[in-house]
Amino acid sequence: MRWLLIILPLAGARAGTAETPFLKDAFKDHFYVGTAINRAITTGTGGFRRSPEQLAKDIAAVKEQFNQISPENDLKWALIQPREGAGGYDFGPAGADLGSNAATTQGGLVSDADRKLADAYAGFFRAFLKHDKAIKLVTFWGPNDANSWRANGKPLLFDINDQPKPAFDAVIAEAKKANPAK
Repeated sequence: MRWLLIILPLAGARAGTAETPFLKDAFKDHFYVGTAINRAITTGTGGFRRSPEQLAKDIAAVKEQFNQISPENDLKWALIQPREGAGGYDFGPAGADLGSNAATTQGGLVSDADRKLADAYAGFFRAFLKHDKAIKLVTFWGPNDANSWRANGKPLLFDINDQPKPAFDAVIAEAKKANPAK
């Protein structure tokens, strides 16, 4: 079995209806849809950017939209082996349980950025669906724009309030084209 891990900036919002399914459901016949999450979301113990209420919404969105998760920064080498030698490894933070730099709005119109982002994601997912026999998992980088590593950009499928952006609709449209009977 071959695995292809593709990390993209992304996502997290409410949907889950027949017309607008959750991401994990829209692509269930093709591949898993995952997201990289930060330590605050992994542990549910707060963060510097999000209130406890916002964090609770982020966790709920991750559980709704995705069927795979990966630690965002906790698997970086400097954190896994902070000290040299056999005893220098620390997998604790990475093992905690969960209880394309596409268009940004920086320097442009929001509608233009939203259209460019939607077009980019639609293209990614057309390619993923074309090669779905070789792809088992697509992972997005972050649950929403508030948790984006691009502080000045808005590259994800969901805004800071976990609401779908036009890119989310473009991705779901690609799933519907691939599964016309559903």
